[in-house]
This record gives sequence, C-alpha cells and structure tokens, in this order.
Amino acid sequence: MANDFADYLEAKLIDFLLRGQSFTPSGTLAIALTTDVPTDASYNEVANAFSYARQSVVSSLTSWSRDSSTAGNAYNNNIITFPQAVGGDWGNVSGAVITDSPVYGVGNVYFKATLTSPQYIAATNQFVIPVSGVQIQFS
Repeated sequence: MANDFADYLEAKLIDFLLRGQSFTPSGTLAIALTTDVPTDASYNEVANAFSYARQSVVSSLTSWSRDSSTAGNAYNNNIITFPQAVGGDWGNVSGAVITDSPVYGVGNVYFKATLTSPQYIAATNQFVIPVSGVQIQFS
C-alpha cells in the first residue's frame, strides 16, 4: 500500500518542528478503507454498514517496525484484519487512510494511500492487510 502524508499531518509536523507549537499524536491510529483514491481534499470511506469498522493499531514498537537500512520507512508488524462483510457488499476498496480516531467518519487523517491491488469486498468476504502491507515512507 503506497502512501502519502495528509495535509493535516504535514502542517502539524511543520508547526511542531519549526514553529515550536505543541503536537501530541494519538497513541492509537485507525485504518479506514475508502471506495476511492483518497486526496487531501476528500475521501469516501466504505459505508458504515454490513459490519464494516475501522481497525485500530497501537503506536508502538510491537505494532510498527522501521527499516534499519533506510531510516525513512516504517511497516506494520502484524496482520490487520477487518471484520467479515455481513449482510451485504462493501463494494470496491481502492484506498485507505490512517486517522487518529477509530470512530467512523471522525478524526484527522495522518496518511492516505492507494491500494496497489484494489479489491471488491462482497458479502462474507474480509479485507486483510498482511505484515508489511502498510508502508509509511519518508522521502
């Protein structure tokens, strides 16, 4: 899953690092799936139905690793499993966002990504992100 910083996080990092403003990132991040390619202007989260729910990932050394050869890359250490679609289809999943809230439709977007292989999630299917499937790249 390729990624890009969202405007919110870019602004917070600039304010924190260069302008002396406080910034306390969330201790738990949440991955939300989108039916489009998310942009800084907008994203369409999968409908809040059919057992869809954002998946939380704790900000920790257990959850995330950093590539020792390139200090600017981080990866998820664990499989991230979304609930099974029950009672209907989620539709096409083309992207994802990492937010600071596990609550549907709420929170600030830190990162946005286009899936390398978009998937159609039909009823009874499940979306799974493998280990190292989320790649955060600083370049």
